[in-house]
Amino acid sequence: MHEAKCEFEKALKIKVISISRDKSHLYLPFSDVVKNPNGIIHGGAIMSLADTAMAVVMGEFFNSSCFATKKFEINFKSPAKCDIFARAKILKQKGKFVYLEAVILDKKHINCPGRRCLFQA
Repeated sequence: MHEAKCEFEKALKIKVISISRDKSHLYLPFSDVVKNPNGIIHGGAIMSLADTAMAVVMGEFFNSSCFATKKFEINFKSPAKCDIFARAKILKQKGKFVYLEAVILDKKHINCPGRRCLFQA
């Protein structure tokens, strides 16, 4: 496991567990840094984990960091009060667009929030 490269992700303590050309697996520890006033992980932290997981895949897929998020959707299915993991994968490429999906899991790999994102490459 190693740290993400961006300072923002380091502040959240996001760790990269594994990366390949079409998928990634990242980790976000539950801590005071990511908790909201209700004691659950802040939605922005969850979105950051998912976005980072997909960005890592894009970096490997294109061997570049020159891309941007075109569309971002999220469906929160349940609150998270524990360490969470993101598994991102490429769904398809259509022209200059790459469609990805990130699923957020808790320690028991129970599906917590899930989201889809569209990156422009």
